[in-house]
Amino acid sequence: MFGIMNFTFQNAFSSLAALFCAGLSVLSVACDQNAAPDEKTDVGVAAVSEESPAPTWPVPLNAGEKWKMDEHTRNSIDRMKQLIESGETATLGKSLAGEFHDLMKGCKMQGESHNQLHVFLGELMPGILALSSDENDEEFKAERSKVQKLLQEYELYFE
Repeated sequence: MFGIMNFTFQNAFSSLAALFCAGLSVLSVACDQNAAPDEKTDVGVAAVSEESPAPTWPVPLNAGEKWKMDEHTRNSIDRMKQLIESGETATLGKSLAGEFHDLMKGCKMQGESHNQLHVFLGELMPGILALSSDENDEEFKAERSKVQKLLQEYELYFE
């Protein structure tokens, strides 16, 4: 009986993860296509060229200032913070994944602030996927803590 339940859970999680990742890829392209030009920013670091390594978390500040986010992004991050702090466990991963999807779907940003946001989102996504699996309480608590810490750190780099 447990083997069948485990098999079903693994299939469901694999399907969810594949769908989520595929959606992220599609939405990342859509995000760039929907973007409206924003102000040119002085990133305060060497420009990223094709030869440069991909940026990593934590992101550098924008010439000592936080990166400017649009209202849609700020609202989505605020809703994710409320979800992670709510104490909910049964549907937390699914709720966070839905909010993450909505953030990506409604993205209209462009420029370096947009690029830095995607570095943050790339760091956040694995934790959200892990919270969708809920395999054991210790792993769930550890992932929840990581996601909560990332959402708190967001405010250090973005406004």
